[in-house]
Amino acid sequence: MSSSSDRANRVSFNLTNRAHTIPPQLLDMQCRAFYIEFLQVDSDGLSVERRANAKNHATFKIDFHGDYDGILGVRLDMRPDVDSESIRSDNRTNSFSQGDLYLVPRVYGGRSDSTCRTIELPVNQGVRLRHLLKSIMDEGLHIFSFICINNKHLGCRDFVTQALYKMHSARLVSPDIKDTVPREQELRVGDAYNALGMRFRSDPRGQGRACPIDKGKFEFHTRVEAAYMPYDGSQAAIQLINYLAIMTTQQPEVASRPISGSFAGKVAIVTGAGSAGDGIGNGRAAAILLAEQGASVLCVDREKEWANRTVEMITTEGKGKGLAFYGDVTKATDCEAMVSAAVSAFGRLDILVNNVGIGGARGTAVDVDMVEWAAGMEVNVGSMVLSAKYAIPAMQKNSGQVRGAIVNMGSVAGIRGGTPHLLYPTSKGAIVNMTRAMAAHHAPDGIRVNCVCPGMLYTPMMYAGGMSEEAREARRKRSLLGTEGNGWDAGCAVRFLASDEARWITGVILPVDAGATCAVGSDLPKTASVSN
Repeated sequence: MSSSSDRANRVSFNLTNRAHTIPPQLLDMQCRAFYIEFLQVDSDGLSVERRANAKNHATFKIDFHGDYDGILGVRLDMRPDVDSESIRSDNRTNSFSQGDLYLVPRVYGGRSDSTCRTIELPVNQGVRLRHLLKSIMDEGLHIFSFICINNKHLGCRDFVTQALYKMHSARLVSPDIKDTVPREQELRVGDAYNALGMRFRSDPRGQGRACPIDKGKFEFHTRVEAAYMPYDGSQAAIQLINYLAIMTTQQPEVASRPISGSFAGKVAIVTGAGSAGDGIGNGRAAAILLAEQGASVLCVDREKEWANRTVEMITTEGKGKGLAFYGDVTKATDCEAMVSAAVSAFGRLDILVNNVGIGGARGTAVDVDMVEWAAGMEVNVGSMVLSAKYAIPAMQKNSGQVRGAIVNMGSVAGIRGGTPHLLYPTSKGAIVNMTRAMAAHHAPDGIRVNCVCPGMLYTPMMYAGGMSEEAREARRKRSLLGTEGNGWDAGCAVRFLASDEARWITGVILPVDAGATCAVGSDLPKTASVSN
């Protein structure tokens, strides 16, 4: 007759209804450093007994009744009242902290005999990994997984491999079941965690070796997610393992190289994409360059003829797709319609280039007209916010790690400040810090946000009002390189920041100014010595 304390430590249950939940009693069965994490059976039931003996060992007695096809998981969980044991191998030390390592023997089969297995896990001195592995492997559970849930302790995979190696004095050989790699090809010990179907035994020559086994897996995983594992046995039920994903082993991911300069399949919106006549402004240059590399571009401008001409430049050379859109990006209705037009025409939205800007109100804080000030801030800053407001939700619908890219057009005036008027450097400085804030806000969405800050480029906006050759020459001399830039220089910077080549770049403020923000060319010393 079982005592009340025995009954308290024993849980029996059936999963004949193929339930998709873990009995809560199991999650509460703690014995200092260890507890049962997950149990799954096909039918007839499973009972688990937990007890601690006089030597302070935790013993889990697992009784499988009838046919079964299930999983037993034991989590190594060093609690504050248990000293962590250092795993030593070849004078190397690695300590496990709380929850670092899961040991998951995976039982396959449909055996008809009643089975009783007992696994003793010593906790008084911590756990020597080699002994723990041996106790599991000796039970004939030839399929097991290791899940390292603390990325800082990814190195413990090497200690598991070392323990297996020393325990069996075995050479590690290729376990490829399909024999695509010779079985005798030796693997480095540190590479064994990539192997599938590994089991150790002695060959007729008395030498230890690892050999492949059908359906076997030797797994390491480093991600903990609320994920489901498909089960291949007769049960076919799917269980959630307490937010622990047991995933199919894959080879380490090889970093994919981005296709240089390719925007194939991408859709972009460029605001301020027009220029007077055939002039090349920043927006027109960006639109043409994106289209040349395969993007479909919605060219937005208030001037219908300007936008149409940009589209003609794109389509005449036959290097991309362009569509003109006439709208005022200071109006929410136009921004919403702009995004809808791009999605309707091309199916998605990947890139937004916020390029609209004006010189705006003149004067200092003393004499600036506040109505003109508000209008200038609305164009230079507010239009970018409105465009992003409607573009970002469309980008969020894309798949992949990077779902969209926004490039804001600022100015070196937003970095350095400047004269003679207050509005322009103030608004461009706002764009700089707006870019950083947007990058932080939308990084979790996989949306990158960067800013291009052109210097004194020679664009239609500059020369439309008339510029003397003397003034043009003076602008050229204000750069370190002593050369003149134009809209193509800004457009190339936009193209790069919008591309997959910049997939790891966000929140960046990129000056395109031939070094003007570093120093003034005419003031540079003639030699490396500033004293000469």
